Amino acid sequence: MQLKDVLDATAPGILKLLVETFATFGMDLMKKLVSICVDGAAVNLGVRHGLAALIKKDVPWLVAIHCMNHRLELSAKDAFSNTFLNEVSTMLVNLHFVYENSPKRLRELRNVAEIMEERIRKPERATGTRWAQHKSRAIKSLLMGYDVIVTHLESMASGESSVKPVDKIKFKGYLTKLTSYKFVLYMLFFDALLDPLASFSCSIQKSAVDLPLAVAKLKSFRSTLTSLKKDSPDISTELSVLASVSTSSGSVVMYRKTQLSRVNQQIQEAFKRNRPLLIDKMLECVANRFDDLQNLDAMKGVNILSVPLWPIGKPDFETYGNSEVSLLVNHFKVLLEMNGVSLNAVLTEWNAFKHYVGHNIQGNPDVWSLLLTRYRSQFENFAHLIEILLLFPVSNATVERGFSAMKRIKTDWRSRLNEVTIDHLLRISIDGPAFSNFDPRPAMEKFFSTPRRPDAAPYGSRKRSHSALDTESDA
Repeated sequence: MQLKDVLDATAPGILKLLVETFATFGMDLMKKLVSICVDGAAVNLGVRHGLAALIKKDVPWLVAIHCMNHRLELSAKDAFSNTFLNEVSTMLVNLHFVYENSPKRLRELRNVAEIMEERIRKPERATGTRWAQHKSRAIKSLLMGYDVIVTHLESMASGESSVKPVDKIKFKGYLTKLTSYKFVLYMLFFDALLDPLASFSCSIQKSAVDLPLAVAKLKSFRSTLTSLKKDSPDISTELSVLASVSTSSGSVVMYRKTQLSRVNQQIQEAFKRNRPLLIDKMLECVANRFDDLQNLDAMKGVNILSVPLWPIGKPDFETYGNSEVSLLVNHFKVLLEMNGVSLNAVLTEWNAFKHYVGHNIQGNPDVWSLLLTRYRSQFENFAHLIEILLLFPVSNATVERGFSAMKRIKTDWRSRLNEVTIDHLLRISIDGPAFSNFDPRPAMEKFFSTPRRPDAAPYGSRKRSHSALDTESDA
């Protein structure tokens, strides 16, 4: 709607600003608001004094949703804490800063890759960014250039290099851990674990994803995690081979072109025991963060949006969804009445509509679009309830992308931009045409046809005063 500067970042201050902003567009927030999706900060979801709690005093039907992407990140953070996977993540951070802060080292790394005829990518940052995809990209860049990075670290840690003694000791420590059998096992397992995590996170960031689809993707994500407990198509071949390689005394274990150190059977057996335990911990953390989503009264009725799950042609089809619709009508009773909806007619129209779908438009993916357009006049009361359900947000990733865009736009050198200018620049950045489709010629023609300074064309250079000419002649 509009970018506004929050002068008071407390819950009452944010609420006041929201009400004022909606009023400028002629909307009463307390009569139109259905649901909000926020992160888990106390200022938003505090039980007594959070933003949602304050709104519910005037809007009792409000459905406050904790962003699913933020839930997932917190689940991963809980699951990785106090495990060796956290050490792998720390190594990703360390390698990133080895090359981030030194163009010389990065240039040397690329030269080593060219000599070895290997592909290399600059080690990416695994922390400081919000979503799981960044961690996944960081681990994949390490896996891609593993041999190159090891070779370069060996070169920098050697006695002949010009690296500072303190840095040599640090690089030797990185090298020792990076080439250990245990680290490589957990590094490959971390990659296998992050793949479904990043895929699920990315899939629910899209604005077109509704709540039933997000819940279905969550179930699929849990199923994929469970399959990782044992060797499956989701486990990389490299991990399967390393986890089952002979580790008897004197065995030489290679990972690609690098010989691994500290190879012993105890590490291998410990990894096989820990792998299902780590998966169980991840599943438990996901359950702790997501299961309360199903306990909200309004969420219990959202399943009727999943038309493929309707028991069409079965005996229980007659009563299917009746209890859910009644629950939703009771929850949004005040809101529906304010908008002139007949509460008694909603259930009747629901039964008529589901039979119409079962006999005429079964399998049509645009059932709800048809209801809200072509058939709205026939099922007006029920359509209003469906319109409310379709408003439930899943993620605020779009807002986070807006924050990232604002960070790119409002830099230290542009710190005096006002609200209106930033708002316009954000809209161009986020909603504007793709760079490949943008034609700059009309803007260039307008720019050069409009005079910017008095001495710019078509006026010519500015005439100097007589006093300036006299001063010049005197000189």
